[in-house]
Amino acid sequence: MPTFGSLKLCCVAVVSLMGLGSSAYSQDKLLRRELSVEWTQAKADSAGAEERDENLAGFKKRYAGEIAATRLPVLVPNSAAVNSELRLASQGSNYVVESKLEAAVLTLFGNITALGSSENQIMSNAASGCKDRFEPADDGMDLNFCKYNAAYVLRLTCDDIEDSRCRKEDFLNRVKQGLLVAGGEKLQ
Repeated sequence: MPTFGSLKLCCVAVVSLMGLGSSAYSQDKLLRRELSVEWTQAKADSAGAEERDENLAGFKKRYAGEIAATRLPVLVPNSAAVNSELRLASQGSNYVVESKLEAAVLTLFGNITALGSSENQIMSNAASGCKDRFEPADDGMDLNFCKYNAAYVLRLTCDDIEDSRCRKEDFLNRVKQGLLVAGGEKLQ
């Protein structure tokens, strides 16, 4: 099961994703604000999701409490791209979904918390949005992206770094394209 450490890592990833550099950490006071979620679009995108993935209804039932308490859209991989059991942990403003694959682990972090040294910096970074960004790691690859005004990170960790899923962007792109909206606080 994903741990608090995984969720904490998600918050750190958002600092990078929203364009905040290390200078924000050197400030005496780091402000934390929740961004406004685009619930109307998330609701439209969630329509018919259960028909597109036969496993989604079971996931939603198993984690109904966690999904309802999450203050951003809970995205999950489509079982056509990731055919394994999904596990969810949520802390309200952020969550993590984990899936064990053959010789790899796929993790999806979501977060609506923005950090900055001033209100102007937070608002400027939030307004500028973010672009998809791939980042190689020692044991895999991350895909950072924004959706519904929230920040997400798809992380693939492979047992063998030579695994093509961890060396090329194709697998994470396919997973991202198939993501489904499982719910969230305002979608219940």
